[in-house]
Amino acid sequence: MDRLEPNDEGHEEYQVGEEDEVGGDYMTNLFSNLSRLIQDAADSLDPNVMADALSFDDHQQKFINSYQYFLGALLGNSAVTTPKLGVPEYGADEFTFGAYTEALKKITSKSDISSLIQEFLNIKESLLELVGTELYKFPYCKYEWDNGGVYVRCLNCEENALGCICVDCFKKGEHTDHEIIIENSSQGGCCDCGNPDIWKTSGFCSDHFLHDKPTYPPKLLEPEVRKRLHLFVRFLIDFTLSEIQAQEDITISESEKMDKKERLAVIIQWIEEVSTQSYPLSHILSEEFTLQTLDATCFDLHKPQPLPFQTTGDTELDTKLMPPISSKSPILILLQYIKLRPLFLSQVKVLFLSLMGNPLFKIVMCDEFLKYYSKLEPNIAAISVGLSYLTCQMYEVPSIVVPFATGYSKSNIIITILTQIQSCFEHRFTYDLSNRSERLSFEEFMSKFTDSQYLTRYFRHQQVTEYAYNNDFIINKFLSLLGDIQGFIPITRALDVALPFELPIMGSSISIESDMLDALNKFFEKLKQLKLNPTKYISLILDHMNFSNKKYFTFNNYELPSNDIFNGVDTVSIHSPLNRLIGILILSMINGSDYNQSEIKSLINNKQLLSIVSESLLPIVLVSQFQNRYWQKNLNVEEFKSFHLWSFLQNDLFNIQYSSILLGPNYFLNVLISTFTSNYKSTKEYPHCLNDLLTLVIRVLQFRKSSMHSYEEVRYSIIQSLFDSVEYHSKLVINRRDFYSRHLESDVEKAIQEVSTVSGASKKHSLKPEYFDRYDYYYPYHLRSTPESTLEKYHEYQKSEYSTFPLPCKLDALHPNLSAVNQLFDEPLIYQIAFSTLLSFVHPSYQMKVKFESLSNFKDSEYFIPSPTNNQSELDQAANHILYLLSMAMRNFKESTMNTLRYDEVSNIRSTFKSYLLNENNNNNQQMEKPISILNIVQPYQVIVDSTSNTIKPISIFDLVTDLFEIIECKHKFISKKNLICNLLISVNEFDSSVNQYFTNRKMSIDEVINIETEKEERIKKEESLKRQMMIKEKMMQQQLQFLQNNDQFDNEESSNADTEANAIVCLSCKSSRNSSSDPLCAIGGVEGSHTGSLSKRQTILKHYPAVPLEVEKEYTDTGAIYYTSTTDPQNVDEKLFLSQLGYPLNVRCCDHYVHKSCIDSFVTPGTFFKCPLCNRVSCILLPIDNQSRNKDIQKDCMEIIIVCDTVFRSEPDITEKHVQQFLWKYPLTLIESIEVTSRLIDYYNEEYDVPYYVFSETEFQRRLKTLRLLYFNIKTFVDLENTGPFDLWGDSSADYDPFILATYNHYLNNNDSSDSKLQIRKAYERLIFIVFSNAIKRLITPSGRMTDKQGDDWYKGNMESFIKFIEDSDGDQKETYAKVANTLDEALTPFLRKSLLFKHCVTTNFEKPLNIDQHQVPITLETFSSVEFLLKSLELPNWREVLPNFLYQDKNFSKFKYHFLSFSLPPVTPKFIDLPQKYVDFFVKHVESTVNANTPKGICLFCGNSVKYDKEKETAMVLHTTICSHGIGLYLHVTESTLTVHSSIENKIVEQSNLYFNKFGEASTRIKDNLELRKSFLKQLYIAWLKGSISEKY
Repeated sequence: MDRLEPNDEGHEEYQVGEEDEVGGDYMTNLFSNLSRLIQDAADSLDPNVMADALSFDDHQQKFINSYQYFLGALLGNSAVTTPKLGVPEYGADEFTFGAYTEALKKITSKSDISSLIQEFLNIKESLLELVGTELYKFPYCKYEWDNGGVYVRCLNCEENALGCICVDCFKKGEHTDHEIIIENSSQGGCCDCGNPDIWKTSGFCSDHFLHDKPTYPPKLLEPEVRKRLHLFVRFLIDFTLSEIQAQEDITISESEKMDKKERLAVIIQWIEEVSTQSYPLSHILSEEFTLQTLDATCFDLHKPQPLPFQTTGDTELDTKLMPPISSKSPILILLQYIKLRPLFLSQVKVLFLSLMGNPLFKIVMCDEFLKYYSKLEPNIAAISVGLSYLTCQMYEVPSIVVPFATGYSKSNIIITILTQIQSCFEHRFTYDLSNRSERLSFEEFMSKFTDSQYLTRYFRHQQVTEYAYNNDFIINKFLSLLGDIQGFIPITRALDVALPFELPIMGSSISIESDMLDALNKFFEKLKQLKLNPTKYISLILDHMNFSNKKYFTFNNYELPSNDIFNGVDTVSIHSPLNRLIGILILSMINGSDYNQSEIKSLINNKQLLSIVSESLLPIVLVSQFQNRYWQKNLNVEEFKSFHLWSFLQNDLFNIQYSSILLGPNYFLNVLISTFTSNYKSTKEYPHCLNDLLTLVIRVLQFRKSSMHSYEEVRYSIIQSLFDSVEYHSKLVINRRDFYSRHLESDVEKAIQEVSTVSGASKKHSLKPEYFDRYDYYYPYHLRSTPESTLEKYHEYQKSEYSTFPLPCKLDALHPNLSAVNQLFDEPLIYQIAFSTLLSFVHPSYQMKVKFESLSNFKDSEYFIPSPTNNQSELDQAANHILYLLSMAMRNFKESTMNTLRYDEVSNIRSTFKSYLLNENNNNNQQMEKPISILNIVQPYQVIVDSTSNTIKPISIFDLVTDLFEIIECKHKFISKKNLICNLLISVNEFDSSVNQYFTNRKMSIDEVINIETEKEERIKKEESLKRQMMIKEKMMQQQLQFLQNNDQFDNEESSNADTEANAIVCLSCKSSRNSSSDPLCAIGGVEGSHTGSLSKRQTILKHYPAVPLEVEKEYTDTGAIYYTSTTDPQNVDEKLFLSQLGYPLNVRCCDHYVHKSCIDSFVTPGTFFKCPLCNRVSCILLPIDNQSRNKDIQKDCMEIIIVCDTVFRSEPDITEKHVQQFLWKYPLTLIESIEVTSRLIDYYNEEYDVPYYVFSETEFQRRLKTLRLLYFNIKTFVDLENTGPFDLWGDSSADYDPFILATYNHYLNNNDSSDSKLQIRKAYERLIFIVFSNAIKRLITPSGRMTDKQGDDWYKGNMESFIKFIEDSDGDQKETYAKVANTLDEALTPFLRKSLLFKHCVTTNFEKPLNIDQHQVPITLETFSSVEFLLKSLELPNWREVLPNFLYQDKNFSKFKYHFLSFSLPPVTPKFIDLPQKYVDFFVKHVESTVNANTPKGICLFCGNSVKYDKEKETAMVLHTTICSHGIGLYLHVTESTLTVHSSIENKIVEQSNLYFNKFGEASTRIKDNLELRKSFLKQLYIAWLKGSISEKY
């Protein structure tokens, strides 16, 4: 839409809409607007005022500026000479800076400042012509993008994850085979090309470079120009600063302040513009803003070099010729003003960013910025985004970070950031954080502080790490901030009434804590690399922890922490950063050569250790209780759980694991029992405590974390994800997002390749069999399901006949320095819990003679071990955990413990084992010399087996497990535990042969157990073998299927009504074959736009005319266009011919399903689109199938719907009118054309070695012919064209039209019989031969000079004679050219012959049975339809070689044919999509624009290659383009998302989004990355669906 808008220079600017042509209308409007402005300005001028520029008021000056602006636009000259402003040049006698000050006070646009500097320099050309990029090239890119802008990341070229470049630099760079990611900016940014800190020099584009040696850009200028530029910029900055400072002057009116603000905006815009367009001037601006010379050869931040040109040597002259220099840093003044006026930052940030490309300016800027940083308030929205723009340019760059973090500046960058965060965190005391709204306000306040993210990367640098190690004040500052966060916003369980609102978890403080921990982890890891001992930091961390608030009590002779969160006595906080930091530090020390566990333990006293383990335990206990549906009255626990899982669980698990070593196993277990039972008080109220405790114990024992960056951890996670049905590569790589934050992408890819295989078609990943035994039921990140549901995948892999609890997962070895964790396996307390649990489960009526003291001396202790009477489900689950633990213990004993024992120790153990197992010692309660797992398992305990008779029997854990095995075998109960039990029994048996005697005594055999396991293994092997056989068989079937498809022996759309004999056709609804005119049986059909024919014509013209000639331009541009009929005269048929030649083509199709009119009316509203009830295809018409079913009303409805779909009439026409009925022949014509084009033999989009193919199967092709006959039958039996003829369309006025259209329309309008059709086709054939020949001669042989009509006729006839001779003897002067003419005749005539045969197929339709082929006609097949010999024979036509020598052609008048329509006379091109590159990034480079914005998405039409902007809500442009270009179904490939959009203009919506480009794993991606490549098979499927006209239903 045309519009007048004020531009950035204050002018009114005429802008042309995208669809406008820059031509007559544009110039007319331009003159009109110019005249109006001139008149308005002239009316305001006082003719008595002299034309002195200084006396003009603002309105008059605006007139001058507008006049020049429009004059420049008229002349097409962007560099319009600006007017003289009446100020003297620098150095002139009358020169004063005061005159320039007055001139600056009157500026309204950037061009005013440009004019002023022209006067100052005394130059005629514009400033940028003198010092711009045409003469002085920037070595780095200055391009910036806004929110939504598109930028490019290259993983091979970026120095860090924040590196990115603009589209232009990407296109001009060398990134072949690089990993490219195209991103949409969420905040805006700038290009890093040319910046070696962030972008590798090898990735620089051709425009940007790194100087071989330090350069000083101002020296590139002429000395006098350099001097004057310095002085003008100095003067301009001084003026700017004074304008800023005047904003706080209370004596100045608000209107004056507003004027000053507007001037400030103009000045900043001018500085930003020239700094991006002039390299030397940009450097001069940098120097003047920093008040020092920025010469790389002598730069020193602490010894700044003074600015040049500060004096002339003459004090008097200095006053006149030297502008004042600010005594205070201009940067600091600007920062101070931001503090006062936050909105000003949006302007100033642009100024700063425009100068940041200068690395020396960046250093000075950072120094000033750090001094004032703490005074800024990023919590203000206006400041937050702007500051992030600035900080990312400084806080991330190594050339800034290293010096500013190591004492180069008085303001240490690390301390500055930490101080700012800590200062802001102090605001928490001003909020009531128990109030939801205030907590949200504080969260919003803190969310603006994002600079902590930078700290995570600082300790990558050795210098920074060494400096921090030698200067403890830096780490102490970290610890001080973490100490403030420690214990923040604790949660207390709501017992009675739920809170009326949810108190959100503070995501901002969690982010800060995570960033701090990540940064310090990198610090500790770097210390390890540098071989620096970090032990001192244990004491430093402990010094910052507050242990005084923790309460303790004594139980079982242990001092224990109070952890009663269940009853709301104690609180729990998600924030324990110092706790976690202790773990992170110890974890980094474990791998060190100087690791000393005793030293670590000596530094942590018992209460400190208890506090550490307590704070790590409580969040896990809270989550466990929440998962058992407690804490429901606290509405924020779900959020707590999510944050803890992703951010802190790993740290807490390690702390708990390591605490078990320092505390010792028995003390550790007592702490766990105390915590899970709420200080030994709530076993009855919380019956899940034992299962929660056992789950944690197993997780602690299985936890493997020897470093913060472990490949084994990544592999373990990928394996568990596959058990969690995460089966696609794109999902696997993001399943643990924390891996990406820890930069473990390469490890993730490596692990996926190691542990999984990919299926061919589905591209699903499945776990390799050798990793089946690594399933971990207790994996905490089973996100998409419960652990129980992951068992289904486990059983699927294991081929289990029944659902069983899994065996312990195979684990990677513990780090040797953590092996003491396994002492838990030998701890008797574990086995006391195990015995009690299994006794209750296997023999509920049995009781211990003497209960275990540690499990029975607290309140409601009887509820700690579940019983069948109080909680059978909990008991069953506890038994699973116990059996799992016992199996783990036996594996550890075999693989680890046995290897550490001496021979005599093993002998003693075997002796004790046998004694325990076979009850050979009367004192069954004897104590082991040294607790060890296998003896714990067979140690007997005195049990009362019959309370009535007080019968006591010694029973061990092994006895209970054996009893359980017998129950399973005899009673088929507890089947899910069978695998664990068998594994445990076999493991114990392998230790000592005395087990055989034990089983004999019990009248059992260990062989029974072993055979069960052996049978299972054999079954798995057999099933694997069968699976491999099935895969081979499936592959062979796919190969056979592909062969059949390629050779047209397979039909994927066989119709249920393939046999179309009358007695075989039934209604799909009532299944009856009855048929009458009152309730006819009709074929279901659909109508839609089809541009296969029109696209074929356009592509045919383009192939033969790369530059479309004027005479056929209309045909090329208007083929398939929407036209409206204007004539109502039946005698005027020219418009019918024109619309048939160029108009909007329609495709009519039938699905070969039939229905009675009465049946369809029961569920379809007449005149609407509906779906076939059987095949679901979109339909809209019913076609009577023979004379018996012919119904005029149904036919009338059908014809009206077809015409409405064509949009040829502006309003709904009367179908009974003659001129309307004459139009109806267009539809058989376009259907014939569509069938001819789409049934050609095609080789597009084939993979290598594929053969040409037909898009239709034979059945589908016959269905198309059947539809053609039905359409012809219904039109012919409906229309009444009597008394409208006769017509003769072969006159000169119709000479331009396609002869086939003339022949068939002649037949239709004159209502001739089939015999006449032969004559019409013969006449059309002969004319077409003549047209094809004459057009070929004109294209291939260029006549010499212009010719009259007679000369032209003679020239054509001469070529005709020569060509006929060539045909006869294949020789002559123009042999090669005439061979091309002959080939043109062969190719161009074939479509005519094919269409003519289809026309004959129509006219020979038997109206009694239109569905059946006339028995006298030779059937048409796809193969015969492609044979020219068959076509000529069927049509009784001679070869053109026989026709052309006919004497009739010798007298033809060539000049009467103007050839406005040529496509039918050219060798045809089967339509196809635009060419698509193999790599999507190449498509992106070709079609993207540097200004592309994600907020205005753009797609490329696959038919014409034009770009279409579309709004996903309105889709106006897309609807218009889809209708005009592709007639209903549009295909658009998104430029920045690699997404294919299928758009329907009829439904006015996007009906499908799919993909053509896939990554190396065969998966689509919405982001352009991983070198997405074109999948030809998908493109071929899309192409075939489009040609068939089924794309909207099938694709």
